[in-house]
Amino acid sequence: MATNHTDKAQRNPETCPGHAPAPRLKPLNLLLGLSLAAWGMQAAHAADPAPAPNAPEVVKVEGFRITPNISVTEAYDDNVYGTPNIELDDTITTVDASVKANSDWVRHRLNLDAGVSADYYADYDSEDVVDWWLGADGRYDLSAKSHALGGLLFRQDHEDRSSPDSALLAKDPTTYQTNRAHLGFAHQLAPFTVRLGGVVEQLDFEKGSTPFFDVNQRDRVQYSLGTRFSYQLNPNREVFFQAATDTREYDDDTVGRDSDGYRLGLGLRIKQGADFDAEGFLGYLAQDYDDIALKDVSAAYFGANLKWKPAANTRITATLDRAVSETTLTGASSYLETSVGGHIEHDLTPQLTLNATLSFVNSDYQGVDLELDEWVAGAGARYYFDNNVFLSGGYRYTTRDADIVIYEYDRNEFFLTVGYAPRSR
Repeated sequence: MATNHTDKAQRNPETCPGHAPAPRLKPLNLLLGLSLAAWGMQAAHAADPAPAPNAPEVVKVEGFRITPNISVTEAYDDNVYGTPNIELDDTITTVDASVKANSDWVRHRLNLDAGVSADYYADYDSEDVVDWWLGADGRYDLSAKSHALGGLLFRQDHEDRSSPDSALLAKDPTTYQTNRAHLGFAHQLAPFTVRLGGVVEQLDFEKGSTPFFDVNQRDRVQYSLGTRFSYQLNPNREVFFQAATDTREYDDDTVGRDSDGYRLGLGLRIKQGADFDAEGFLGYLAQDYDDIALKDVSAAYFGANLKWKPAANTRITATLDRAVSETTLTGASSYLETSVGGHIEHDLTPQLTLNATLSFVNSDYQGVDLELDEWVAGAGARYYFDNNVFLSGGYRYTTRDADIVIYEYDRNEFFLTVGYAPRSR
């Protein structure tokens, strides 16, 4: 299981070696999402910088930079269903195609992103899936210091078979569609910055039902309203306070899983030029459920992001996250998910890049005795024949320990990819 069409980046062998499973269903993360989008306001009044000497080759059309990507991956998975005992292996062919269009205007910004990712199994063709996404986000500059932010996303995804919420007897993988919209406002009055925003997300589950469970019971709408106040200590450091609501409403009133919650966080951001950018926060979260039989959640809330370039040919990224995620396991209100991960890339030569990934996820189910610990480790390499055409390969190992043995599994994945993707640094 991985974590969004930025989830789709998980399919990129550079960031997640191997045939990456579909993302877990994550709750809205307005605090990070809105704040990250709003960071762009700091340079809103300036034109885009000139491209670096090794910038990716893109097509320019009517004020947009167009970046296409296409690849074919052949992968081997020795435990397709993520089970502890009967491990079934298969070879999967994945075809990925996407295109991004980013404006290069002096004022305002508009980003468009669309793509498709299709998996075809050699033996277990019932597992074949076609995921796709279509998204747009942008910023409208009201002035040099005030900006409106907004975006839309439509996405079709599938859930990995190893998920405890994926019905074991379902003939097909669980598939679902996500429709999301966000709108925000940012105003800068140095040294203060205030950001306000809202997100609404609809989840519509399609396949994955069994004679004992109707997957449509998982259909829901999630809302979040949030704000972030920042104070710039100096050009490289910023302290901030952020808060957001978290409302979850199910289409089926009989499931009794509607809930309301909130998130509070106090944090620090440090940015040193283009080589170091880090943010972290600590706070408190709570989620209260309408059904008194479901356990309410209250816990420490934290998160962090790191982008670091310690050398010209080395790039490191890391994340830390805690969230309350939905589940339909009997007796459980939700699960408290704590995840940490890191990724490193090193250019061994101008054409050859090595990469490695390590992550850990703890899922603590609320109201039942179930806790999952999952480790993922992977390594790979990518070789560019020119600035666009590449060949990559790698390996990924996943292992999960659980209080209930049916949720434990081990998985080995190998992949080989050939594709077209303008390289970037």
